[in-house]
Amino acid sequence: MAGASNSFDGGTHGTPITPANSGGASGIAFSAADSITYSSAQAYRGPLSAQIAAGAIGYVQYPLSGTGTRWARWYARPVTPSNSLIEMGLANSDSFGLDISGGQITLWRMTDFDQTSLDTKAFTSPGGWIRLEMQAASGTSGFAMARIYITPEAATPTIELSGSDVASASSWDAVRFASVNESSTSAWIDEVAWSDQGWIGPLPETGAATPRIPSAAAHRAAAW
Repeated sequence: MAGASNSFDGGTHGTPITPANSGGASGIAFSAADSITYSSAQAYRGPLSAQIAAGAIGYVQYPLSGTGTRWARWYARPVTPSNSLIEMGLANSDSFGLDISGGQITLWRMTDFDQTSLDTKAFTSPGGWIRLEMQAASGTSGFAMARIYITPEAATPTIELSGSDVASASSWDAVRFASVNESSTSAWIDEVAWSDQGWIGPLPETGAATPRIPSAAAHRAAAW
């Protein structure tokens, strides 16, 4: 069993998030981070979250390895448009992701610099915190699914997306939370986690987040 989680609560407001300062009281340290900052301006749980400034390409990243299905969960206060809410990348540079743009939320697969929409539904950011969960498989089926919860701790998702795109099998490389904020206002994420054991689900009523374990097409593809 493998996985990791991070609450951002061990940081300092206004400080850029780095692998070196992202562990400790926050949880498992990230392997990479760029253009993303600890913020007390908004937080879903606890004193801090992670802020992506208007017009920025910001993210935090965990390494992945092996093959099979992986799951991710994060809380977001997104803006529209806010592309690439998540990217789950494979070692062959293919990836899965979730975008909000043009009044829609789209689950996509990137293969050989070609982005394919697996499923799209109408969606407008509600202006508050939401919970998002995603599942993706590394095999030739290219199957992925996403669940969006407008009520963050709800048991039943508001929107479900799913689809598949046949491609070459590969091993996992990384999961990246947040990315391209094309809005004129900041966006935030909080309580991120990934697991290889199944849907992670909402946070417990009290306590820290724990997983259920003991930009454009060219930009996205080039980033992995």
